[in-house]
Amino acid sequence: MKILTESTYSSSSLMSGSAASGFALSNIESNQPQERFSSTSASVTIRVNVSGSSDSFFLDGWHFVSGSYSLDGGAAVNFSATQLENRFEFKPWGVNLSKRRKPIYISGLSFSSTLDLILNTDRTTTAGKFMNQQLEGNAIDDWAPYIYDTTTGNFRDANNVRVNLIDHGYVFPNTVIKLSSASNPSGTNYTIVSIVGDGTTDGAVRLSASRPGTSFTVDELAPPISLGILRVGNSTDFANPQSLSRNYEDFSTVRTGTSGFRQVTKRGIAQTINVQGVYTQAQADDLIGIAAAKRGEPVPIQITESMTTERDLQAVFGAITIPTDAYATPTGTYRNLNFSITEVL
Repeated sequence: MKILTESTYSSSSLMSGSAASGFALSNIESNQPQERFSSTSASVTIRVNVSGSSDSFFLDGWHFVSGSYSLDGGAAVNFSATQLENRFEFKPWGVNLSKRRKPIYISGLSFSSTLDLILNTDRTTTAGKFMNQQLEGNAIDDWAPYIYDTTTGNFRDANNVRVNLIDHGYVFPNTVIKLSSASNPSGTNYTIVSIVGDGTTDGAVRLSASRPGTSFTVDELAPPISLGILRVGNSTDFANPQSLSRNYEDFSTVRTGTSGFRQVTKRGIAQTINVQGVYTQAQADDLIGIAAAKRGEPVPIQITESMTTERDLQAVFGAITIPTDAYATPTGTYRNLNFSITEVL
């Protein structure tokens, strides 16, 4: 187990690409993954300046299709397919969730000057065309402008039915789309500015510019590059837990009535991880000290270390409770700690 306890983050800047309005790069410094940096660029390079020797970095609340990192101006290292996986396999689980990708915790590094992150989206290949990668419901085929305000409109499926964008799952503010027509076969790029509700009411989706006409083919659609949490520093090592259990808290709202109706608004799902472990005296002191110092402030945690067959390596951005403490052996050489980690959405 590792906890990123010592921050060496000094400053960050965009070396390429740009931030979308209202989604500044400085948002990555907060403790709220939903207060994210976002970009409509096809690729961005984020440079982090560090204040000294560093061995770890952590990403959470992110979306990009591919990427890499480099240390102190060295060669780029690509993020692996495992690191870029979704949090769960069952496709519809991600409907109306802000955190769909598992956190990335990379440690065992050595750098002392800069960390460069190169993050890419994909609008042109089959893998990058998210019109047909819906979580639920229908694929997006066309764009239909609203006759009274042609900067707004709705997405339609192949049967001209309005597409529910909450169910679809890949259309957000700052999503970039390319629209084409018979008179403009090469297409024009637009950015989605805002979405009202599920995007199905008249004029619910607003574009960055007017697009008068009857109907347009959606040739490309890609969610923006985004990043909620970036932490850089040094990790403290602990033994892996002896046992783990996870509970999930669903923040969805459910309304029921006397006639049996049920109305559900899907919201975020956070995990609480219960940990029991046996630690040396020094490790136990460090773990209790970290929990006492943070007192509910979230930190990056890699709960299982060097267990590459584990699907997600159990990384989380969460708050640690102050552990209960008992001696595990008669000699007092080892201590048994029980604590929980609550994920921050």
